[in-house]
Amino acid sequence: MVLLGLFLIVRGPARHRVADVLGIGLKNQILALYSVAVAPPTQTDDLAPIAETSVPPYAVNVFLDQEVQTSNVERSLDMIKAAGFYFIKQELLWSDVERPAKGEYYDRLDPSKSSWANYDRIVNLAQQKGIQVIFRIDTTPTWARPPGVSKIETPPVNDEDFGDFVAAVVQRYKGRVHYYQIWNEPNLAFEWGNQVAQPADYVRLLKIAYQRAKAVDPSVVILSAALAPTVENSDRAMPDVTFLQGMYDAGAKPYFDVLSTNAYGLRDGPDDMRINQPNDVNFSRPILLREIMVRNGDASKPIWASEIGWDSLPPNWPQAPLYGSVSRELQAAYTVRAYQRAAEQWPWMGPMAVWHFRMVYPSSKKLQQYYFDLVSVDWKPELVYYALQKYLTAPPILYRGFHQENDWPLHWGNGWNEVKDRRASLGQLKETSVPGATLSFDLDASWLDLVVPVGPKFGKLAVTIDGSPLKANDLPIVHGQAVLDLTQSNEQWQVHEQIADGLEPGPHHVVITVLDGTVGIDGLVADRESPQEQLYWKLTGTLIGLGTLVVTVRRRPKAVILRGEESQTTPSVPPIDVVRPTRISTIITVRNEEATIEALLQSLLGQTRPPDEIVIADGGSTDRTVEIIEKMITQGAPIRLLRCPGANIAAGRNRAILAATGEVICCTDAGTRLNPQWLERISRPFEGGIDTGTDVAMGFFIADPQNTFEWALGATTLPDVDEINPDRFIPSSRSIAFRRTAWEAVGGYPEWLDYCEDVVFDLALRKAGFRFTWVPEATVAYRPRPSIPSFFRQYYLYARGDGKANLWPRRHLIRYLTYLVAPLVFVLGFWYNRAWLGLVVGAGIYLSRPYRRLARSGRNRPRLQKVVAWMLVPGLRVVGDLAKMVGYPVGVWWRIQRKKL
Repeated sequence: MVLLGLFLIVRGPARHRVADVLGIGLKNQILALYSVAVAPPTQTDDLAPIAETSVPPYAVNVFLDQEVQTSNVERSLDMIKAAGFYFIKQELLWSDVERPAKGEYYDRLDPSKSSWANYDRIVNLAQQKGIQVIFRIDTTPTWARPPGVSKIETPPVNDEDFGDFVAAVVQRYKGRVHYYQIWNEPNLAFEWGNQVAQPADYVRLLKIAYQRAKAVDPSVVILSAALAPTVENSDRAMPDVTFLQGMYDAGAKPYFDVLSTNAYGLRDGPDDMRINQPNDVNFSRPILLREIMVRNGDASKPIWASEIGWDSLPPNWPQAPLYGSVSRELQAAYTVRAYQRAAEQWPWMGPMAVWHFRMVYPSSKKLQQYYFDLVSVDWKPELVYYALQKYLTAPPILYRGFHQENDWPLHWGNGWNEVKDRRASLGQLKETSVPGATLSFDLDASWLDLVVPVGPKFGKLAVTIDGSPLKANDLPIVHGQAVLDLTQSNEQWQVHEQIADGLEPGPHHVVITVLDGTVGIDGLVADRESPQEQLYWKLTGTLIGLGTLVVTVRRRPKAVILRGEESQTTPSVPPIDVVRPTRISTIITVRNEEATIEALLQSLLGQTRPPDEIVIADGGSTDRTVEIIEKMITQGAPIRLLRCPGANIAAGRNRAILAATGEVICCTDAGTRLNPQWLERISRPFEGGIDTGTDVAMGFFIADPQNTFEWALGATTLPDVDEINPDRFIPSSRSIAFRRTAWEAVGGYPEWLDYCEDVVFDLALRKAGFRFTWVPEATVAYRPRPSIPSFFRQYYLYARGDGKANLWPRRHLIRYLTYLVAPLVFVLGFWYNRAWLGLVVGAGIYLSRPYRRLARSGRNRPRLQKVVAWMLVPGLRVVGDLAKMVGYPVGVWWRIQRKKL
């Protein structure tokens, strides 16, 4: 039944009658599931810092200016406050206030009364109740309209007249009203004097209003006109997406603080994720506007929904529904879910104003829009009122996004001060020097980063999650506390420090406590999988593992695993403020690396801890590699170039180390890009003198793919950081540091090996008893091979090196046996079907790690790339295995022949 309904909804000619068969609720559930699967990728920059997040996002539209009795205004505000709303959104009609002429303010019914009185009453009572007002300023009085035009929704002849009125409003309510929306739905001709909407015309009006308002009160927040969501493009309407881009083209960007839109659900539920339907709009429409903002460099501004809601017409309503219609039960569920979805998925969405609280006149019952109401004309709360009350009064929760230090769910204890500093995100942060000062909040996300400044003056803080320091699993445990040390030798701002990863779904209570020193908190960043990714990876897990080991929990690499109190085999790192070694040398070997050498050296020269010297051994390049290096030397780079024609990698490294003058050698490779803090981090374990408990520092390398093939190859061949056992890890010389004395003790790199020389060198160091420290945050980015032939050759050479050095013979034997047995099991499956099931389960286990890595690294990749990468992985596994099975015996034969000689 569900599959049939899905087919009819999205394809069948009877899709308009499906709701009659399934019911609107079930129809929308099916459609939501379908939309999750087919929703296109979006570019909404969800983790960008967003301004204006200090207020709760709960608002409701009101018509309090129409109330005759003050007691009714008070009654409305009391019910609004009791429901948990923070804002009321009230239209302020220029056409009703500045009349009968410019600068005159007389009530149209009683000339002895000020036309400001209605709005003064609203502002005064709202202020008493602790409710914020958003005024929507629009319409034009007769004297300011074109001659003979009776329609009040007409722009003025002279935009300056509107600017004067906006200035008068802001002056009158200065210090009491902080939010103003400039006009409404100018992309509809109905709201713009029955004319064709032109974005540039509206921008001129917006610019004047913005400038005049800010001149009176710089602290006010200016909302652009709410754009009507529409796909119509005619003399009556312009699509909101077209209009918004037209606004940016006309120079609107500096003249609004918040973008407004209307986000109605209409005929679909709140979880319908289709965002670009040709014939309709839905609650997901704001995503398209957000993409336009991002493309125009305006990602730090939020979107506020000026109107949201679902209509609920009485049964047997005689007219066709203009706005769709749902039951009162669905209206309640959908409105609450709209708030939930915005909180969970759209960190750039701010307050959303429900349309509407209550209409004043009984005659309004004849209007379809009356039935959006939370409270009836005779003061009866509808189900949606009670549902919202339960949701809006619940404790707030932080979801995904970049949350500024003044985000409204954050609870700051005593001792914190708000500090203005241009180096901080959006120019301010919270700071304290009071030990024991706390920040607490509830969080529902998979991982959490703290955005902080670090440097010599900053101290330490402790973190607990659900009362436990262990859940802050990206921090070291020191004396039973999860501690984040912000003390560094160089001051840096807006540093993202990882706090926790892999948190299970559901709210978690986070408490951050200052231990000592000065602590500044500039924001928090949290995230989890999108609904599309959750569905995608669940389906992938089902198909690949058949309930086996395909991992569905996605974790980011942990920041630091140097935890002396937790491990007896991994030494702890000395504090950063100890004395550094006298000299650290960085060595590199190259041969024909003209395409990559400049990027590598630029990343090395741009390190937070500058290199003391760089020694490069060139093995006989015939391209422009040497020319590029020499040019950088003439520009002052501290590089020594050694010409070693014919030298292999091991010989080149040994020559470079002999020429180097440093006590500690940091080694990397051509074809990589270094993390800006790589040298600082990988050299840190050696700081403090001759014996710091470290002889070898093991860095890490990550994939740096340039296309889908390379992304899939990286996931297939390169481990994630949490797969590493530091006690057994064999570091690559792409990212390693060691004492010169250790290198000398094991005789250097084995020059008789052309590949796997770093593995043999590492094993010799371990066998000799030198002390290794795992520094996973010292990362280099390494580009996987760009094609199947180059990948095959790479793994052939690796395996040939294994054979020469007699490495991993058991591992290679298992591979040969597996590929010998698998075809036999497949044939056996024709008689015993369970044999095929065994093959599938085995394949699922074998492929689980690559798919797990794809799941983690593919958070923001388009679906098509994910599907292609998923399909490539099995083939890449096979190609790599075949290359190894071909290369290994060649190396073994070389070793046998060498022994004979």
